[in-house]
Parts: sequence; C-alpha cells; structure tokens
Amino acid sequence: MSVPGDDESLIFDESDLQAIDEMEQRSQQSQKTIPCSKVSVLKRKSDSPSKATAAETLKRPLVDSSTNNSSPSSGSGGGTTQDSQNSIFAFGQDLQQILLSNANKSLLLETPKRKNLLDMVPSLRTQDCSVGFESLGSFYGLPDRVLELLKEHKGVDKLYDWQTECLGLRSVLERKNFIYSISTSGGKTLVAEILLFREMLCRKKNTILVLPYVSIVQEKVRSLSPFALEMNFLVEEYAAGKGILPPKKRLWKNVVFVATIEKALALFNSLAEEKRLHEIGMVVVDEIHMIGEAGRGAVLESLIAKFMFSSPETQIVGMSATIGNLTEVASFLRAEVYSKEFRPVVLHEFLKVNNNVLAINDKSDEHFVQTRNVLSDDKRNDPDGLKVLVAEVAPSKSCLIFCATKKNCENVAMLLAKSLDKSMKCFKGLKKVELYHALKEEGSGVVCDVLKRTIPYGVAYHHSGLTMNERNLLEEGFRAGVLCCLCCTSTLAAGVNLPAKRVILRSPKIGRDYLTLSQYKQMTGRAGRAGMDDAGESILICQESELEEVKRFLRSGMTWCHSQLGNTPSVAEGLILSLIGLDLATSCQQLCHFLRQFTLLGLQSGQEVEQLVEKVVAELYKNQVLVLKEDSPLLEDTSELKVSPLGRAAMKANLTMDHAKTLLNDLSQAQGALNLLSPLHLLYLIISPERVESNRFSAVVFANVLLKLSSNDKKTAELIGITEGVISTLMRGCKPKSVPDCVLNRFYLALLLSAMWDGQMIWNVSDKFDIPRGDIQSLMVASASQASNIKTFCQEYEGSLWCFHSLLTKICDRLSHCGSSEIMELMELPAVKKGRAQQLFKAGYKTLLDVASANPKEMVGKIEHLPTKVANQLVSSAKMLLMEKAESLREEAEIVFGSMKEQLLESFSQSPNRTMNQSVLL
Repeated sequence: MSVPGDDESLIFDESDLQAIDEMEQRSQQSQKTIPCSKVSVLKRKSDSPSKATAAETLKRPLVDSSTNNSSPSSGSGGGTTQDSQNSIFAFGQDLQQILLSNANKSLLLETPKRKNLLDMVPSLRTQDCSVGFESLGSFYGLPDRVLELLKEHKGVDKLYDWQTECLGLRSVLERKNFIYSISTSGGKTLVAEILLFREMLCRKKNTILVLPYVSIVQEKVRSLSPFALEMNFLVEEYAAGKGILPPKKRLWKNVVFVATIEKALALFNSLAEEKRLHEIGMVVVDEIHMIGEAGRGAVLESLIAKFMFSSPETQIVGMSATIGNLTEVASFLRAEVYSKEFRPVVLHEFLKVNNNVLAINDKSDEHFVQTRNVLSDDKRNDPDGLKVLVAEVAPSKSCLIFCATKKNCENVAMLLAKSLDKSMKCFKGLKKVELYHALKEEGSGVVCDVLKRTIPYGVAYHHSGLTMNERNLLEEGFRAGVLCCLCCTSTLAAGVNLPAKRVILRSPKIGRDYLTLSQYKQMTGRAGRAGMDDAGESILICQESELEEVKRFLRSGMTWCHSQLGNTPSVAEGLILSLIGLDLATSCQQLCHFLRQFTLLGLQSGQEVEQLVEKVVAELYKNQVLVLKEDSPLLEDTSELKVSPLGRAAMKANLTMDHAKTLLNDLSQAQGALNLLSPLHLLYLIISPERVESNRFSAVVFANVLLKLSSNDKKTAELIGITEGVISTLMRGCKPKSVPDCVLNRFYLALLLSAMWDGQMIWNVSDKFDIPRGDIQSLMVASASQASNIKTFCQEYEGSLWCFHSLLTKICDRLSHCGSSEIMELMELPAVKKGRAQQLFKAGYKTLLDVASANPKEMVGKIEHLPTKVANQLVSSAKMLLMEKAESLREEAEIVFGSMKEQLLESFSQSPNRTMNQSVLL
C-alpha cells in the first residue's frame, strides 16, 4: 500500500473550478435572501468580507494563522487569619452554605427566554401522564422546556401517533419492564430518551443507556449534552478507556451513563459491589436483538439477567427493529410488549435481475411484479447498471450502495466516478472543495487516492478501514447533500443513522451466506428520509441463479434470538464467577436457580443449565479460582463457594480466566526483566488476545520493521525471544518455528502502537505495517481499554504487581489520544480525535474552557468543514465536562466541610467553656 501523493489537480481541474465559481455567483444573484429553514452542514462564515473562490479554497495553506482566544483571567484574593475558633467555625459555616446553595444553580449563563413551544405547537400538549413520580409539567410529566429543546436540537415539533400511544401505555407509566419493536427509522430513540429524562428528573434516579458500538456511544453523549445542560443532569461516557469504576456518587445531580455492552456489565459489577444498585432507576438497551449474536450476545444476556435478579425495582426497556421471537424475549425480560408496523416514509422495494426491475409484493402470489427495464451504459465494467440507478436520483437526492467487502466499496466508488456525467462536479462544488480540504487537514496533508477522485462527483466509500474522523466527515457531507452517494459495508446499517432516498444492495449475500430477513430489513430501512422524501426505494441486485434463495429469505420471518450463553464458555465462566464474587449466588444449587429463572438460556434450554453450571464450577474449582468457604473434602450442590484472589482480580478487571492466567504469567516474567528504556515492552504486555488471534502480517514487512529498531527496542525484542536468527528467517519470507505465532503477532502490533506512541503520522504507520488506518485506530482504542483493565487487575490482585499499576496509570489516555500533551484536554470531548483537536487548538480553542465559552457560529467560521450542529454539540459537551468536574469539586468540598464540622464539634465539646460553645454551634 502506498501513501497517496498530493496532486490536487486530481480532484478538480481549472475548468471545473471556473464552472463552480460561475454557478456560485449565479446562485448568489438569484437569491436576495438566504433561507434559514435549513442550515447547511458545510456553511461558511456568513460575515466574511469576501467569499473565497473554489481555487482559493483548494490552494489555501493547511495551517491558517488565527488569533488565539485568551482564557478568561481569574482574580485572586487574600484571606485574613482568624483569631478565634468561633470565627473559624463561622467562616466555615458561611462557606459551606454558599457551596451548598450553589449546588443547585446552573454553572452557565441563563439563555434568553423563548416562546413556549406548547403554545406554538398545540399538538404536542398532552395530559399529565405522571403515575408514581413527581410531575414537573404537561409533557408526559416532564417540564414544558423539553418540548422546546426537542424542536431546537432534533427538529421534532410533533410526535408520531405510535410514540404518543406508547408513552401513554399503563405498563410504561407503572414502570414495568418494557420492550418495543418498530421499523428502522421509525423514531424508537426519541421514546427511550423521553423515558430516561423522566426517570432522572421526576424520580431522581440515575439511568444507563446501553448501545452496541463505541462510535454510537460518543455520538449519543454529544447529542444528549445540550439537554443535560438545560435540564440539570449529567451525561457520562463509558466506552473504550473512558469511565470511572465505580462511578462517582453524585450528591445533587442525576446521571445517564451511556455505555457499550461490556462497559455496562463492568458498571453493574462495580455498583453491586458497592451496594449502590438502588441508584439505578432505568436501563435502556438499544438493539436488544443482539442478545442472539455470538460472543457479545452472551454478555448482554448476563447484564440483563443480573439486573433483574439483583435490582428488580430497576425498569428495563428494550428496543429493536428486527426480532423474530419478540414474545419469548419479552418473557425472559418479564416485560410488556409494544409492536407496530410503522414507517414515517413509504418504502417501495424492488429486485433487479439482469435488466429487469421487479417490484416486491408480499401480498401477491407472484411475489415479484415486472415494472421496467434498466440497461447498463457499460456492460463490461458496469453489468449491474449502477451508474444508471445512481444517476436517476443523484445529485439532488441521495443513494446508499451496500457492498459485500471493503475493497468492493472502493471499486464501486471509482466506477461511479469514472462513469457519472462531468456536470456532477459542479453541484455544490465549493462545498466539495471544503470537504476535501477538511479530509486533507485530518490526514495531515494527505487524502486517500480513491476519495480524491470520487469526491468531485459527490461519491465516497465508507468502511472501517477509514479513521473515525474521516468517516464522521463523510457522514456530515452525506447528510448535507454534498455527497450524494456512499458505497458502504453492511455495518453502516447497524452503526450510523444515514437515511437516503434510494438504497441499493449489490448482492443478496454477506460473505458466503445469504442475507437473513432481519439483515435485509435493517439495510433497506435506511431508504426514505422523514421530512424530505415522500417515499423511499430499495433495490436488491441478484442473479437468476440466486432468485429462489432470495424468495426464501424474503418470505421467512425475522431472525429469532437464541441464547448464546451456553455457546460462549468464557462469558458463562465470567457470569458464574461474578455471581459468587458479589455474593448473589454462592452454591451450585443457587447458581442453577439463577440461570433457570433469570436467563434466556434457562427459558429456551432449561435442561442445559445444570450441565453448564456443573462443568464451569468444576473447572474453576480445579484451577483454584473457586474455593470452599469452609473446609470440606467434597464439592457438593449446597457447598458454599468463594472466589480466590486471582478470580476476584479477573472479575473486577473484566477479564476471562484464560486471559487472567496468561496475563499473570506474562507480568510475573516481566518483573524479572522489564525494559523501561522505551514504552515498547509495556505496549507488548497490554495487547489483547482477541487482537493477537485476528492479526496477520507479511514476514518480509515484519523483518524490515525489525531491522530498523532502535537499540532500546532491540533489547525488548531479545527479551521476548526475537533474535537475529528469527529476523533472518522472516527476511526469507518464512515464519520461524522457534517463536510461537502468538508472540510474533503480539510483538508486531506492539511495534505498531509504539510508532503511533511516538507521534508518527497514521498514513506513514499504515503504509509501514500494511494495516488500514481505521484498523490502527481501532487497535489503539482497544489497547487503551485493555490497559485500563490490566491496571485494575494489578491493583486488585494480592501480589507484587503494584508496580505495573503505577506504570499503566498514564498509558490509557496516551494510547487513546496519541497526540501532543497540548491537545490531550481537548480530546476528552466525545468523538474528538487528534485531527479535530488540532483544528480546535489552531483556531484558538486550547482548553475545555475555551470551547465551552465559544460562540458556535464563530467556531464554524474558524474551522474548516465544521457543521453548525457539531459546533453546538462540541460547545455543549465542553460545558458538560466542566460541569462534571465542578460537581466533583463541590462534592469533595462537602466531604471536607463535613469532616471539619465533626472535628470542630469534638474539639468544642472538650473545651472548658462547653456551654458557650454549644450555643455557638447551635
């Protein structure tokens, strides 16, 4: 893989730039006023003295000199030493009262009072629906201000009928467990957020929102921050390396913990150990159908089961668009069900076989009805006629093309760029130049060759090989209409909300397997944009030989969720270990009861429970991870068990026992010979087993990297067994037999992390190690999380691993950010990576306080390709982080003053003038 050059002529030639400028001028002349109903995501600063031409924008240097925002100055005042104990006490009492009174005040300036949305939109006025909680207003018990915020930040001025019906259900109001199923893009998330708001504001309870992916967690933290600031609650991110365990106990504000599945489980364990589960009033699980997926499904099942068993008063709400056995899953959750066939936009489904486009009609016996023919302009290179299908809607409307592989995404994007009409380059041409410039800024001056050629036509690819910031920029461009076509993998359907006018599925398969109906519905559900399209269209392309299989899965039902707990030994082991460690179930008999009564496995395969418990407990007992509480020669069903120090450390660190044993062995060996002349040895120790198993490398590439190691890093290589003989073998293109593959894979990834640690450009590291940029970023996030887990393991294990806890303390943040120390504070913001943090820093926003104090409109003008919506979210997120820190300081102050008060009471009670002191204290 070669690093692309920087030949800007590849994106727009001189005639293109001239045409773009002419169109921009005509557009300005034809519009006397700029409509404000829709703000472009790529809007430039409106008060600029003169508008830059396309050529000037493209040739603008990457680093613009700008005046830095100066942080507000803070004054300092001196204090007078008090001469008497009474004066000290009075001063402490006064200061304590001030702090306590400030606790309930907003940290931010009050916003101007707006007209009540209830008066503007009568359709949103509802009855007082509060049951079992304090009503704060007429919007389902919430303050009326919530309506204004929904309008302002989400564009919601009217709830769908199903949302109103759902929120008014007796089971919802009585806080019973609840699961609802609505089609993709039907508005499920809004209902969940209203329920979360009500739980925090009306019942004064903390909540947990469980989301499947790190990127979605970060996006949700950002989108919830404006609501949190206005409604006086906190939003805390629990994903990758972020999130404190156990969470800080807040005295004055309630919290929504936005977490991935794995972090939510760790959050439960920490709260259960602290006896604080009563603080959680509601758990909302998005994409609850993932409970049936291999691997992570078992983790989600464990989380839900433990909440139902340990905290029955906590309401569990699940939502999904694709779940076959809804009633059975509801039975597992002990939940009421709400299901509705609803789409805000009508969906027309089509099938393309050769040149024939067939309408899919579920109600017809024929199932497929011929509608028209679509002929390809280039049978050799474009046999499916993708160019024609895209050109029918582009550029004024948008199109998603789901491809089978990452490489296929890039190939299709290039095909479209070569075949679409050149006039496409003029549509929103200036904004395409801005998008290109933003990508160039993100890549430290480098843009992918494919994107460089496709962006002028409004086309791009989107898959995990791109960095998160690159994907975010492309998504923002697609939402703004700058990009009219994204070629993506199926993971986009589950991870990002990007609706389009038309959705094209290039194949009825993912890999070698045919699609399930659930997968098909999830992808086609992206067709049709509420408020923008009157209908959406989906087109599935298949061959004649595949037609029968396509008919089969279209006529089948949604995929059923089957418990994966019995098929995932490491998760079952972790579940049993945590149940015993938290004293929730301490004998085989109690464990069997738990699995039978509170898991999906027990509901679907009750007979397997005893076998699973017997097998797991016997293995853990054999390896001395579990021990008997009392001296007993036999392990029986009623024997009381407890967790060994190694098992407890693994449980708290969220590690499997196999990994914990390997880790303990590695750390023990490293203690005798740990090379701290560079970070490489520590980075080697924190590589997760999952990453090692999935990694593949070229022997020659590996050898070239090893030959260029510094003397300090060579010492680490020798310590783990990589000698000159091993390097010679690799240079011949062979894998050495003297070193296990797992060690080679692990060291290869450690070298990659070391390069990023040193601040090398991700493009150069990607080229050097032959690994996509997105995979490198994913490795860094996973390693930061793993480092956090290992730090906890070392802290909890009763041994001599304390030194590693100290060494790993700073590694988590450094790995997550891999940026200079000057921008690390900015990278605390959700979804802000190195590129965006550098943009903020160069624009003068050097601290969280600078961002929190910023005017979003001015920020949009200073930072290239920063949408107004994202700027607002950045400012709100910065304010939220500062509010969290201030809240922590207030709570620490309360603890300090409480302790001072007790000490003063004790000292005064022992003084001679006890009567006078008591009156003073009173």
